Amino acid sequence: MKKTILCLLLAAVTHMGSEAQNCNNKRFTEVNVFGRDSIAFETGPYGAARNVAGQLQNLKYNVWYPKLALDPLAKRPFILMVHGGGFVGGQRQDLDTLCLMFARRGFVAATIDYRLKYDSRCRDTLTKVFAVYRAIQDAHAAMRFFVANANSLRIDTSKLLVGGSSAGAGTVLGLSYMSQQEINQLYPRVKDSLGKLDTSGNAYRVPFRIKGLFNNWGGLQKDYFDAADAVPMISFHGEADAVVDIDSAADVECLAAPTTVWGSRTLHYQVVAAGKCSNITVAVGAGHGIFNNTNAEKEFRVSKAACFFKSLFCGGCDTVYTNDTIPANCAPQVARPVAPVANTEWQLQRNPVSDVVAVTALLANSTTTLQVYDLAGRPLSTNKGSNSIRVQNLPAGAYLLQVTHLGTSQQFRFVKQ
Repeated sequence: MKKTILCLLLAAVTHMGSEAQNCNNKRFTEVNVFGRDSIAFETGPYGAARNVAGQLQNLKYNVWYPKLALDPLAKRPFILMVHGGGFVGGQRQDLDTLCLMFARRGFVAATIDYRLKYDSRCRDTLTKVFAVYRAIQDAHAAMRFFVANANSLRIDTSKLLVGGSSAGAGTVLGLSYMSQQEINQLYPRVKDSLGKLDTSGNAYRVPFRIKGLFNNWGGLQKDYFDAADAVPMISFHGEADAVVDIDSAADVECLAAPTTVWGSRTLHYQVVAAGKCSNITVAVGAGHGIFNNTNAEKEFRVSKAACFFKSLFCGGCDTVYTNDTIPANCAPQVARPVAPVANTEWQLQRNPVSDVVAVTALLANSTTTLQVYDLAGRPLSTNKGSNSIRVQNLPAGAYLLQVTHLGTSQQFRFVKQ
């Protein structure tokens, strides 16, 4: 018995020593610590599920990792990557390059298939919701598969990360934040039609917890965000993105009642307000899919993400908002203050109003969004970067004004004369 206890203690000390060493070396940074020939590649199925046509679809993965015989680390962080394509296109191979880049920095990285397509004619007002839900079900199944098989790939299940681009980023954000209870309340038909979030795709029933997010120009329906579940996140987004708004926008596609999608910048401030670190790079004047055209641009994003994740592992995570596109490295960055501003002095300039609703004591900037809703919660108009919004075209009646600024949100009721 004493010998067994001694062995366990030695193993624990060795593990802690390895952890400390990795915080002081070049692993998980901007540096490729493994050559291309030192990276293994595997592909195979992680599950199967019924697609939009009702056919059973095999779901596959590609995984890249430092070869077991060459890597001294007993357990390695794992990142699950999900491709974009508007839930109608794209393929897992689209993210092979990013996965290889992560693997050369010491991670285990996988990219997956997921079920695509929905009725773009919107004959069913939930067809797009079904598509998003299927994608999140598949991402859930993939994560369960890799957690259940962690030993064979030497995955550290305490360091599970997710990443994606566009629709793929929306998928992993949904994986992180959407609960079965929320989806049941918002869209009761979904579970009845497609089953539970965490039982589709395969028979693995293992819990997991996501430690960090790699969000590339993605968004999340605001109904799913819960500050208590906030996850540290690194994001990349173009400020002029016309596909996924960096701040927030109404989603009306195939929905009986439009909803609001929060983009990367709003999510950044919400995560910070929840007490978690967040790192965002905003490309001023750029649109959808930034830093994605060349391998150097992809290396830039992967390097910054690797450094951010390393800071999570080593307890030095900072919140940073930057427009910098300098080569990424793990040198300490200057954390900009992003604490929510006090909004106790915000008031409507006048109420009732005729033409313009204005908010006093609101120092508007590019993060400021004013949205007008009817009393049923349907979005009617939006204005950004200002402390006022025009309402002269609205019929007389009562409305709601939602003010969002630097992670703080406040709602006012007003009357249009």
